[in-house]
Amino acid sequence: MNNKLEKKLLYIKAKEYVSQLKGIESFTISYVNDEDFVWYKKQLKLFFKIEQIDSRMTLDHPISKKKLIEIVNKILKNNGFSKCIQLVEEKIAIHLNINNLDDFLNSIFRYNQTFDLSLLFLEPERILVINDDEYEVYLHYCINN
Repeated sequence: MNNKLEKKLLYIKAKEYVSQLKGIESFTISYVNDEDFVWYKKQLKLFFKIEQIDSRMTLDHPISKKKLIEIVNKILKNNGFSKCIQLVEEKIAIHLNINNLDDFLNSIFRYNQTFDLSLLFLEPERILVINDDEYEVYLHYCINN
């Protein structure tokens, strides 16, 4: 598929996705260049390697949305959370201003029908990744020092 058309389709997909989210005050969508979010992309690749176990919390299934949201809230509230970024196939960045974290996370989990999630933060650079597999939920949180 031609690159311009692919970007346009991803932009439309991102806009549709954001329209389903709750708990957000505002958002912007931008295209991602190769040199953007380098540290985050590297962390995402590390987190999705099977042998990667550092900075990971493992939670047994079944886990309720409420319990997982409590855990995420505890992690993020301690680190001053209100703005984050979600990448769409590493080509589109959705910049989100969050005003209700519980509603935001609930809407993402409802939309995806899974607990899978990646959130990027700029100040300080940090990343939260949740991997939902059949037996466990893996939660990764890393700060760029």
